[in-house]
Amino acid sequence: FRSQMAWVRAISSTPSVGQLPPPPGAPGAGAPGGGGAAAGGGGKSPWVVEVTEKTFANEVMKSDVPVILDCYADWCGPCKQLTPILEEIAAKAGGALKLAKLNTDNNPQLAQGLNVRSLPTVIGIFQGKMIDSFVGMAPPEKLQEFVKNVLGAGAGTPGPEDNESLLAEAARLLDEDGDAANAVALYQRVLEDDGKESAVVEARARAVAGIVRCALATGDEAARDAYVRELETTYSSFRSLPEVAQAMAAAALAGEVGAGGDIAALRSKVEADAADLEAHYELAAALFAAKQHEAAIDEALALIKKDRKWNDDAGRLLLLKIFEVLGNKHPAVAGGRRRLASIVLV
Repeated sequence: FRSQMAWVRAISSTPSVGQLPPPPGAPGAGAPGGGGAAAGGGGKSPWVVEVTEKTFANEVMKSDVPVILDCYADWCGPCKQLTPILEEIAAKAGGALKLAKLNTDNNPQLAQGLNVRSLPTVIGIFQGKMIDSFVGMAPPEKLQEFVKNVLGAGAGTPGPEDNESLLAEAARLLDEDGDAANAVALYQRVLEDDGKESAVVEARARAVAGIVRCALATGDEAARDAYVRELETTYSSFRSLPEVAQAMAAAALAGEVGAGGDIAALRSKVEADAADLEAHYELAAALFAAKQHEAAIDEALALIKKDRKWNDDAGRLLLLKIFEVLGNKHPAVAGGRRRLASIVLV
């Protein structure tokens, strides 16, 4: 296999020649990832990639984590059964390994270099070396042993820099893609690092805070409360970290406002009786629960303007919690703070 991998390095660093496109009208023609067509949402995982002869070197040979190489073809029935299973394994591994899918019909030179003679062929690769392989639909015990061998090749304690990458990618998945499931998988990967160094412990605290935010995004109250307790006990010394403070404030506020009230009904109450300060408060809380943050800030400010001291300063306290949850970088917070100051200082 060593000589095969050397040959693969050579062809994957040069443009492919003589490559024929799939025949017109063929299933999956022109679309990558045909072998994983049956998988639900597998393409959303950051740890599942489609590779070609041009991208193989970077995605597989130079990968920082072990790679499961899934060699498939669109016409291969067993491939369509196996690929979704491999995609699920990669997603659940949370960054401990990567699945690279190779369409052998579209990349014949690479398939030849890897000595792929039957489909599906699955190869474990790390640092340019083969770890293990199998052909066909492996029974569960064989697949489990294969994955264990692949993971073992990259075993080691992730350091602070690795944790930072995982935390950053998890935050991006949650905040930009709204992908709480894959974000949780990455946060869990950070929690698996049981190092005692302060930077590692801090990373675990931030990961727990991230899982709290994921639970808030999905409405999982049980998980939210369980991980908040973890922050309050195991990681109490990190409560001043921005991520931790923000997650705990968001959880506390969510616990107070719950799912929120009927926004339309509350607006009608406020319009019918502008002096109904309880209705103003409930409307601000309902708007926040509905993620209408700017409107929630407006309503809380309206309440404070009418009566700063109502219900033991409830309006101002609600507004400050909203600011803490959103964070100072949120575009509505700076303006909201200025408007609050103009009210309380006049």
